[in-house]
Amino acid sequence: MDHQLLTLIFLAGIAGGLLAGLLGIGGGIIYIMILPIALKHVGVASSDLIEYTIANSVLTIFFATAVGMVMHWVRKEFYWKQISILSLTSIACSLLTLHYFVHQMNYSIQHFNVVILVLLLIILIKSFKPIAPQNTLPKKHQPLKLMAIGIIGGVVTAISGLGGGVVFVPLLLYFTALDIKMIKVISLGVIMFTSFAVSLYHMVQPVPELLTTSTIGYLVLPVTFPLVLGVMIGSPIGVRLSLKLKSHQMQWLFAIFVIFVVIKKIIDILTKNL
Repeated sequence: MDHQLLTLIFLAGIAGGLLAGLLGIGGGIIYIMILPIALKHVGVASSDLIEYTIANSVLTIFFATAVGMVMHWVRKEFYWKQISILSLTSIACSLLTLHYFVHQMNYSIQHFNVVILVLLLIILIKSFKPIAPQNTLPKKHQPLKLMAIGIIGGVVTAISGLGGGVVFVPLLLYFTALDIKMIKVISLGVIMFTSFAVSLYHMVQPVPELLTTSTIGYLVLPVTFPLVLGVMIGSPIGVRLSLKLKSHQMQWLFAIFVIFVVIKKIIDILTKNL
């Protein structure tokens, strides 16, 4: 790859890591914008682009969330019960969706963009619901609510490469009324475990070998390395910024970010149809 593309990938990693640390969304929305360009450059066929994009996005998400979670662990901010329930359901649904849907059916780039757009529009609407933040989740129906959110987030991770954070954050905000700062930590933890499991799955998949670069399953190392390097820089910065922001400021930042991505995806869909 040329130096200009490598620099762009590295900067995308910083931006994605920053978002992961700041909002707890994993940064996948940034990665899925740059990865198709980079993957085509190293020889990935258009017919395989979605699978490779999802796989390499999810791997990068793992590193982005792991860095953030280490920082929260040091601050004794780790909510084991919520993270465990969400992670188990999310991982199971991610792997089932990958195996029986993404890698088996004719899942095109247009399907990919439309799915992401619909999800983000729903998320955007839910993000503006007035809430009364609290730091505990009511015990009544708690496991069932968390399992339902984990199922949705797991499916989203598998079909979009977004890491589930764009779903976990607004759904937890909408259905649990937890403070968004606590939600951010829970989201990071769930995404970390889910993305790790999904990355292992992608590593052992039998795929055609690319002649122009080295791969492990669907993971293209020359592409993911500069992304991960950027993530390692951006994620700690995002965590530190989140500690300085108030809850309502973080909620508005999340909504603004989703609006930006919705506009980008509408442009992608309209351009494809022209």
